[in-house]
Amino acid sequence: MSSDNENIYKRKAQRERNARIEAEQLLEVKSLELYETNKKLAALNATLTQLVDERTQKLLQREQEYKALIESINDIIFKTRLDGIITFVNPIVSQMLGYDTEELINQSFFSLILSRSKIKFQRIYDDSIKKGKCLSYHEVRFNTKNKQPKWFGVNLQFFNQRCIECNDRLCALLNTDELTIKEDCSFNEVIIVARDITRSRLIAKTLHDQSIALEQGLVQQSILSNIALKLNTIEDFDIRINNILKEIGEHTNVSRVYIFEDNADGTHTSNTYEWCNKSIEAQISDLQDIPYDLIPSWKEIIKTQGRLYSEKISELPQDLQEILEPQNIKSIISYPLYVKGGFFGFIGFDECQRNKKWTKTELELLRTISGIIANAYERKLMEQSLINERDNAEQANQAKSEFLANMSHEIRTPMNAILGFSEALHQKLNMPEEKNMIASIVKSGNLLLTLLNDILDLSKIEAGKLELFTKPVNIENLLFDIKQLFVHKAQKKGINLTYQLTPNFPQLLLMDENRIKQVCFNLVGNGIKFTDKGFVNIRADFIPYDIHKGLVKFIVKDTGIGLNPDKSELIFENFTQQSGQANREYEGVGLGLAISRRLIEKMGGTISVKSELGKGAEFIVTIPDVSVSDVHNYKDDKSFELNSITFENSTALIVDDISTNAEILESLLEFHKVKSSVAVNGNGALTKIAQNEYDILFLDIRLPDMEGFEVASRIIEMRKSKPKLPIIAYTASVFEMDRVKDSVYFDDILCKPIKREDLIRVMMKYLNYTNVTDKGEVLVNKIESDPVIPGDLIPHLTSILTVLKTELLPKWNKLKDHIVLFEIEEFALKLIKLGNQYHFQYIIDYANHLIECIELIQLESLSEELNRFPEIIKKIEQNNLLS
Repeated sequence: MSSDNENIYKRKAQRERNARIEAEQLLEVKSLELYETNKKLAALNATLTQLVDERTQKLLQREQEYKALIESINDIIFKTRLDGIITFVNPIVSQMLGYDTEELINQSFFSLILSRSKIKFQRIYDDSIKKGKCLSYHEVRFNTKNKQPKWFGVNLQFFNQRCIECNDRLCALLNTDELTIKEDCSFNEVIIVARDITRSRLIAKTLHDQSIALEQGLVQQSILSNIALKLNTIEDFDIRINNILKEIGEHTNVSRVYIFEDNADGTHTSNTYEWCNKSIEAQISDLQDIPYDLIPSWKEIIKTQGRLYSEKISELPQDLQEILEPQNIKSIISYPLYVKGGFFGFIGFDECQRNKKWTKTELELLRTISGIIANAYERKLMEQSLINERDNAEQANQAKSEFLANMSHEIRTPMNAILGFSEALHQKLNMPEEKNMIASIVKSGNLLLTLLNDILDLSKIEAGKLELFTKPVNIENLLFDIKQLFVHKAQKKGINLTYQLTPNFPQLLLMDENRIKQVCFNLVGNGIKFTDKGFVNIRADFIPYDIHKGLVKFIVKDTGIGLNPDKSELIFENFTQQSGQANREYEGVGLGLAISRRLIEKMGGTISVKSELGKGAEFIVTIPDVSVSDVHNYKDDKSFELNSITFENSTALIVDDISTNAEILESLLEFHKVKSSVAVNGNGALTKIAQNEYDILFLDIRLPDMEGFEVASRIIEMRKSKPKLPIIAYTASVFEMDRVKDSVYFDDILCKPIKREDLIRVMMKYLNYTNVTDKGEVLVNKIESDPVIPGDLIPHLTSILTVLKTELLPKWNKLKDHIVLFEIEEFALKLIKLGNQYHFQYIIDYANHLIECIELIQLESLSEELNRFPEIIKKIEQNNLLS
């Protein structure tokens, strides 16, 4: 072998040894790696086995907890197939429904549902599958094993494994009772959770029933209130009862509601009121004067049981069936009406369409209504009794008024002669002794007249006919006059009679002078009558509210016999004096103080007395809200002498059937230069007026052939084309005053017996006169002419009068007692607007005069002009009659 080959073999062998060494080394490394790997793998296997054991233990523990939870939960949990077959139910089902779990497995869930609810629930179940509602809530009734139904709230959860990861479903469980699946969802089983809600349903039903009962109670309370209100209206009683029956019938929806009233002896009864529903025939005309002998059971049942009640009249006694069946009544209820403790009748409710079962609430309502109606009958009887008593009292009062009116006329007629002739004779006599005798006659006559006036005043006050006439009054002058009237009597008894006014007392107040003087006259006269020594003092106080108004107080104090404080109120009663004040000793009939109190109360004031026996008396009169009058342009009514007034060239017609009355008036008119004629009846007056012209007419109201009102009406009709003749009512009856004032036929009124002063004042309004003053001045007064009515204005007088009476007269009534300049100016401007509309200068002139007084701030003149407004209307009205 060559060396070259040997070298080749050596190198080859060396390479193989090297390769084997490398392989062994690599194998050793790999073996070590495998060994380490096996060690690690063994360690991992041990850890994994531990983890598996731990996880298995936890799963077993959770399964036990879940099982315990399922078994302890208070809700029944079912798992069913889609066809409703139960595959699982928790043990609580035995407690809730009475079934063991084994009894329900493989049974249909629907078999548990109450038959009345099963079809409806199965429809819901099928609909949920069809519409993909994976979650929904329902309330159904389950049958328990012992057949006692219970209410359950049921959650239907259609389910598959993907539902566990469904976020929508997890949110729905928290926020809603219903959820619809997504398009790619499908169901393979159903989880049903059922919770017992029987108690909550019962509570809800109770609350619902209570709510309904409360609502019904409110409705019934409203009905009762309406009935009570209707019974208290001023409508006719029959209308009220019929309205109430209608309301009850419509509320209860019955066929008929009616009331029967018994006769006086209670043997018969009659249908007096009835309401019938639509299509129900009325029976009221056929059910009159029904004898209880035909229906003896009716009154017996209704009295003993407190009502007659039947849902089926076939259950009632035979006698009742026989009268109810012909009326087609199927159900009935009736309650008695007890009035003033006795059986008065009954109220009934019929149902003719069906057998009606009244609820407890309805029965209570009807019972209450029967009581209300019974009370209404009692009130009606009481009202009728009061009306009868009132009518009797009014008849008695009317008889008294007629008696007083007749007595007034009969007494005033001779008094007219006594005083009239005495006054006329006093003017003609020259001998002092004769004048004194006549003065005594006049004094005695005036005393009788005062008594008569007191009685008539009292009658007018009681009848509400007394009116107050306010004008500016000087209280100091008034008290001076009172003193002058009593000073001689006081001096004769040795009594000091004084009066005083507090500082800053207003000079003029707007009051009724005559009535204030009458009150002061009574109080001072009373003080002097019961005082034998000491004094009688009058004090007048004025407590201002502001510069326009204040409170007036009169205090009349005496040192007389006084009176018992316990009896102080009695002296203000009619015809009453204190015990011991004998009429013969002290005179009088006990009317003065009674009239004084009534007059002061009419003015809105009060009168009271403070006194003790033997220590005198103090009478206190307070009158609130008295207005202060402006002294500007004040005219004293006594600023002229009667004897200085003459009415030369004037003529008068006297219409009176009593010759002495006519003669007195003739004598007084003659003294003041008035020529007069006399007519003794209405026809005679009409004849004289047709034949002669007169400037003034004195017309008696009571004439033998016709009333003075008719005579005046005929005179106005006769003289339509002639100048207006002033007609003065001339009467002895003070009760005719209101009729005369309200009449359009008379311009003024005089009351018999006529005082010369009153006669002259009236004549000065309507006749031209001459006044010769004490300085020898001759003052001639021209009477303002009547309104001139142009021919083209006559057709519009009725429209003008309508505006004056309906629009302006109410405004005047608000203005006349309160001088508010801007309001009076607005009133005057409306008058001017009316005058311009019809070109009626008479109204325009009157309104301009008002505005002139406002601009010059002549408040007294303004008040006088404002008070003339009714006279303006009357003159236009009289011209309307003449035209």
